Amino acid sequence: MQDDRATIRDFVLRHVKDQELSDDQNIFASGYVSSLFVVQIVMFTENTLGVPVAEEDLDIENFLSVSSIHDFVTRKRNAPAY
Repeated sequence: MQDDRATIRDFVLRHVKDQELSDDQNIFASGYVSSLFVVQIVMFTENTLGVPVAEEDLDIENFLSVSSIHDFVTRKRNAPAY
């Protein structure tokens, strides 16, 4: 099974024009996707990676790049349950 970073990278690459996208590259600033793509990323994060995205998580910083999405998912999975 692929690790989360590879799964995230594959998802993002299906939606961007540049197949040379680095994991740290800001996909929104690069003009590869529109701001509406964040909705798709949130749905992907919840449905594919199984990580719920709460209202307080809806900070664009969590979804700017493959690395930021991966870091967000890792933080959420490692957060203590309340």
